[in-house]
Formats: sequence, structure tokens, C-alpha cells
Amino acid sequence: MDYPYQEQFERYLKDVKKLKDSTIADFYNDLTDFFNYESHFNRTYQEIGLVKVLSENDVRDYLEMLSIKREYKNTTYNKVLSHLNIYFIFLFTIKASADLPTINIHGKKRSTELAVPLNWTDDLETYLADERLTDYTRLIMLLTARFYSVKEMMAEGFYRVLEHEDFTPSQATFYQDFRQRQATMRLRQACDDLFLKQHIRPDAPRLTIYALHKYLNKDTATLGFKPAPREMLQAAVMNFIIQNQSLSDTQLMNIMHLPPQSLAYYRNLILKKMR
Repeated sequence: MDYPYQEQFERYLKDVKKLKDSTIADFYNDLTDFFNYESHFNRTYQEIGLVKVLSENDVRDYLEMLSIKREYKNTTYNKVLSHLNIYFIFLFTIKASADLPTINIHGKKRSTELAVPLNWTDDLETYLADERLTDYTRLIMLLTARFYSVKEMMAEGFYRVLEHEDFTPSQATFYQDFRQRQATMRLRQACDDLFLKQHIRPDAPRLTIYALHKYLNKDTATLGFKPAPREMLQAAVMNFIIQNQSLSDTQLMNIMHLPPQSLAYYRNLILKKMR
């Protein structure tokens, strides 16, 4: 079996719920992925190996990973949650589990009004000066507007790259002020990287992508859109291409740190959105 009680559960889906084989296969994929994740990242489940030890927090952690790291859309997130909910209700019914770890977890609403504006970089200076926004949100916006991915920004030693970045005066002021405000934290963490944890962890001082998104999500209401790094980078690149038609492909690639295939991808994406 690839997940606990697989045979009994899939028989239930087929004989009682009358689901199609393709739908049952979808359940299989989601549940196999969930238990694979728990086997790798849940120490309690690793040690005991019983489904009854899984808690609401374990399920929330997995769903958060889908939403943040894999960037699942809300519809896909809700589908996975529904599959997990049906599975755990089944386990509860057959007394294989005494709890329902999904009972207090709700699906996500579809929110098209929070889409990142294509031209958000036009207001970058305003965002950098807005002290209602967290430092990390403003830093992400600054570096995204310089066409760096969040993976690059959070890499160890990335701050050295910025020593040669040609910031505008206001951008340079924000960055210098940020580094000054962060000086004590860098000293306490014994780390010069950009994104650091608030709690002192010299063995692991750098912020995780999950924790970073918590900072970003706090600023959604202030910004009027969700500052998701991937979507902001995509918008920034597309807007720059549209606004700089006179630049050659080589110039565009050099400015935006893009390989040829990525530039071609963004050009095609622009054409699709203009249809």
C-alpha cells in the first residue's frame, strides 16, 4: 500500500461513493503525496508510522507547503483539502482514527481582485517610502523590480551581488536604511544575509520561504494586491518588455538576467494576454 488503509478506502470510493476510476486515481495521487510529505518532514509520524498520530497542525503544514512552495491555486488547494477531508472522515468512521484533523480547516476563496498589477513597478518609489509596509515586503519589491527571483534573493551571500547594483538614489537610500536597521539583528545572528529570523538561531539564521510569505501576506490590504514574488516578477518583466520595445534581445536579457528561452516565454505570455 502507498498510504494507510488504501485498499479499504478505494473500495469505499468505488462501491459506496460510486466514483469513476479517474477520480479515485486523483485521490490516490493526493493521498500518496500527503503521506510522502509526512514521512519526510513529520518526525512523530516517522517514528510511529500510525495515521492516528496526525494532527490538525500536520495537515495545515502540508497545505501551507502546497500554497506557498508549490504555489497551488486556490481551486487546487481546495480539491486536495476535500480529498483529505473525505479520507479522514472515512478513517474516523471505521475507527482507524479517533480525531478529524481536517474538521476546522476551511477552503480558500477565489480572489481575482488581488491580482498583481502589470505596471506595479511604476509606483515602486511610493511603495519604498510607505512605512506601513514591512521592511521585508519593501525589500522584496525593490529586488523584484531589479528582476531578481525570490530564490536568488534568499540565497546565502546574495547581499554581495547588491554591492554592484546600480540603484536609483531613492532605492539606494531605502536599501542603506534597511541594512542599518538590520545591523543589530545581523550581529546577533552572526549572519550578513538579507532575510533573517527574529528569533536568534545562529545555526539556522535565515528566514524560510514560508515565514517570508507571512510578512508579505500582512501587507496585502495596504497594497491592494497580494505581493506574491513570482507574480510580481512576471508582471515586472512583462511590463519592462512592453515599455522598452526599442531594446535588442541581448540588452533585455542582460538587464533582466534572462536566458533566451525565458525571454521567448515572456514574449509569448504577453501575446496571450493581449489577445
